[in-house]
Amino acid sequence: MGEVTVCAQSVVIGVPGRCIGVPPSGEYTLGNLDADEYRVSFQPAFDSNYVRQYYSEDHPGTIYFADATVLSLDASDDLTGIDAAIEEGATISGTVVGEGDTGPIEGIQVCAEEIGGAWYQTCGQTQADGTYQVVGVR
Repeated sequence: MGEVTVCAQSVVIGVPGRCIGVPPSGEYTLGNLDADEYRVSFQPAFDSNYVRQYYSEDHPGTIYFADATVLSLDASDDLTGIDAAIEEGATISGTVVGEGDTGPIEGIQVCAEEIGGAWYQTCGQTQADGTYQVVGVR
């Protein structure tokens, strides 16, 4: 599947969280966290076709921060044993050309956004030939 990063994000705005890469074994320990309340996310590599998700006891596999389970940690606690089954997403691809078929356009950001729910977006960028791929679409 490629690299996945697990992050503990504080529920308090402005308080830093912490992220680490998950080794191929899938086992990780996230330590050195301040005593606080955290939400945990699993973030696949940007160019992979897997979907970012948050740990949730009530909504397994959720893509929404608000649905994530809040975990209370003491300063001596390590974060471990929070598991995820990362799902493969869909891919949208195409070509962006200038008006009047003036040729391909490089460097255009193309995004897929969810409509009618909590906000979720994933993006790709056009290459020199105007082609793009948006991966990890749910």
